Amino acid sequence: MRGSTNNLTKLGGAGKESLNYSHGSLSAFRPIRVTNFDTNQPLDYITALDITRNKKVFYQILIKFLNQQLEEGMKNISDALDSANFKKYKEHVHTIKGSSGYTGAGRIHFDCYFIQESWAKKEYEEMRSRYNRLVEDVIEFYHFVLDYLASNESDRHYYSEFPVTPFDPNRLTIANGYTIYSLKVHNEHKMPLLPTCEGIQFLCLIAGQTAEERVQQRSSEEVRPDHLEDLDLYSKPIQGNQGSSKLKKGDAEAEDKPEVKETEEKPQ
Repeated sequence: MRGSTNNLTKLGGAGKESLNYSHGSLSAFRPIRVTNFDTNQPLDYITALDITRNKKVFYQILIKFLNQQLEEGMKNISDALDSANFKKYKEHVHTIKGSSGYTGAGRIHFDCYFIQESWAKKEYEEMRSRYNRLVEDVIEFYHFVLDYLASNESDRHYYSEFPVTPFDPNRLTIANGYTIYSLKVHNEHKMPLLPTCEGIQFLCLIAGQTAEERVQQRSSEEVRPDHLEDLDLYSKPIQGNQGSSKLKKGDAEAEDKPEVKETEEKPQ
């Protein structure tokens, strides 16, 4: 990883070079397709299973997301942010949003939504400022899902053939100038307790930012679109044994569908 898990690094490519504001032909905000997830926990298992309609397919998609797609996607996002290429940043975020929409990663899904919304509105610094939360939610998702899989004995036969790679935070590529701050290590050193962090374990700090400042920043960030309940939602059939996803109309880009193997198992 380019960032640091221990000490703050000096701000590198991000923010210092001339910004790439190439925006293509998009001139006005267009509604962005989004799935209505519960964000009380990092994983909305119930909604994800309603989408896939098959536990084995769900776990196959989830584990592929953990083992491969998140790591690759975050590297691509970090590379784009380092070069201040916001168009590429948006495109890689769109890919993760599509995959997270099938795995129940609601917090990640909405982080990506807000980044795409900022792109559509040409609010490029807002795109950058949401990166911290995306990194934090990705790490929390890794930890939560690995704990969930380890404790969920009743479903283990659905995913026993799909090996899960243990999470190593050093494999997660983060953009230059950012660092991962462990609240657990912070508290083990008996440092002053921070304000409430909503149960999170890690913070992503930009160079020069204190953990207290990041906590304050988090408190003002949207977790989910406040207008989501009022959207005109519809059910869109998806391929194979997967069911339907409640999606917002009007997105010009199709969501990325995960590749899954065929299974003869009947929907649960």
